[in-house]
Amino acid sequence: MKNDFAPKVGRRFTFRATPMPGWSGVVNCEVVTVEAPRILAFRWGDGTESASGLTTLVTWTLTPRGSGTLVRMEQSGFRTEDENAHKRLEVDGRIS
Repeated sequence: MKNDFAPKVGRRFTFRATPMPGWSGVVNCEVVTVEAPRILAFRWGDGTESASGLTTLVTWTLTPRGSGTLVRMEQSGFRTEDENAHKRLEVDGRIS
């Protein structure tokens, strides 16, 4: 997605994708944690936070494993009323 990301705590940025019915294609974000090169976390919303209130926290963690790296992406902060969004984001039925 097109974006204006910079790895600085407090940085506000947007992801932009092709709009679809019911979604503007804009994801509003703010960097909340940068611990290079291990952790990056940002809050993001559906671009219509004032209407839906959907805002979650996405945390990327890199952990050395043998000769490689374990990459973990965790998305948290879903509310009961976010069930449809949560289902759309499921990957192989594994969301924590």
